[in-house]
Amino acid sequence: MKKEVLEKLYGSKIELSEVNVDLALIDDFKKMLTSMSAEAKKAYDDAKKVDDLHKSVNDKNKVIADKLLKQSKEAYVQLRNAEGQAKNLGIELPKEFYDTFQAISDISNKVPVSNLGNVFPI
Repeated sequence: MKKEVLEKLYGSKIELSEVNVDLALIDDFKKMLTSMSAEAKKAYDDAKKVDDLHKSVNDKNKVIADKLLKQSKEAYVQLRNAEGQAKNLGIELPKEFYDTFQAISDISNKVPVSNLGNVFPI
């Protein structure tokens, strides 16, 4: 079968040097395949490391975000209680209360958490 293929490629007269070129090309392809496979594996392994790190950080950030959200909700309740007390006394809360609460609320929303599992919304 090889002879038939070679005869179709090169005609009935086959030079040994022509066959050696084809064999060298196959060796080159095999080397290329080996090299490409190694590069692809390294790229995959690197991506896997990043993905694992992302998952770990995201899990930690979810815990932190939940904690900060809970604290922000507690601060909101305290602010509303302080407003009620101030109203009963006939005074207004200083603007600093509202500014500080706004800063607390902003911080609780700044922890990057991905619900998609693959990217941070930064």
